Amino acid sequence: MNKPLIIGFSIILFMGSLALLAPFLAPYDPLSFQDLAHEYAPPNTEHFLGQGERGSDIFSQLVYGARLSLIVAIITTLVTCLTGLILGSLSAYFGSWIDTLIMRLVDMLLAFPGILFAICIAAFLTPSVANVILALSVTGWTSYARLVRGQILSVKEKEYILSVNALGLSHSRIILRHIWPNIFTPLLVQASFGMASVIIAETSLSFLGVGVGDVSSWGLMIDQARGHLLNTSRLHLLFPPLIAIMLTVLGFNFLGDGLVQKLDPTFKGRKYVL
Repeated sequence: MNKPLIIGFSIILFMGSLALLAPFLAPYDPLSFQDLAHEYAPPNTEHFLGQGERGSDIFSQLVYGARLSLIVAIITTLVTCLTGLILGSLSAYFGSWIDTLIMRLVDMLLAFPGILFAICIAAFLTPSVANVILALSVTGWTSYARLVRGQILSVKEKEYILSVNALGLSHSRIILRHIWPNIFTPLLVQASFGMASVIIAETSLSFLGVGVGDVSSWGLMIDQARGHLLNTSRLHLLFPPLIAIMLTVLGFNFLGDGLVQKLDPTFKGRKYVL
C-alpha cells in the first residue's frame, strides 16, 4: 500500500475542500466582520478558533486563506511548469545557440535566491494575487526547464526517437507525441513538490507585507499574531495558520513521495511506517 500517496492525497483533498467551500463554511466575512468588544477573545462557542485583530473570526480567515494559498499555488505551478516545459524542450531538442541562450538565462536567474528575487519584484508592484503569481513565476520556471532539458537529452537518443526522426516527422509532432509523454512522470513529481514551495513563498511575501494586500491570507494572519507571541492568552492567533501551512506543505511533500513510488518502477527509496 502506498501510504505517502494516500496520506498526501487525503490532506490535499481536505484542504482543497476547505478552500472550495470557504463561502459556505466561513460563518463571517473575513474582512468586514468586526467585534471590537471581543478583540483577541479566546476560542468560544461562537468563534471556535477564537477572534483576532478587531474581533475578526479566525476560522473564517483560515478557510479563505486556504483558498488564496491553493489558488496561487495551482496557477503559479501551471505557469512555471508550462514555461519550463516549453523552454526546456527547445533547449534540449534543438541545442546549439538556443540551448546556450536559455541555459545562460537559467543560470543568471538561479544566481539570485528565488525568494529574495520575488520580494524585490513584489515590492515594486501593487499588492495583488496576480502580481504575487508573477513575482513567483519569474524564477520558478527555471527548475522545470533544467529538469525537462535533462530528461529530453536522455530520451531523444533512444531508438524509437531516432526511428521517428528517420521517418521525417515534424519536430513539433515528435516533441508532442513521442517525447513529452515519456517525461511526464518526473515533471508531475516536481510539480507536486513545487506547489509546497509556492505556498511557503506566498506566505512569506504576505508576512513581509509585499503579498496579496487586503486579502485574507495565512501569511497576514501570522504577521498580525507576531506582536502577541509573549502573551500566552493570545497564542490562538498564531497556531491555526501555522498548522494549516504545515499540513498543506506536508501533504504536497507526501504526495510527491507517493507519486515517485507509484510511477517510478525503479524506486527503492525509504519505507514509511505509519
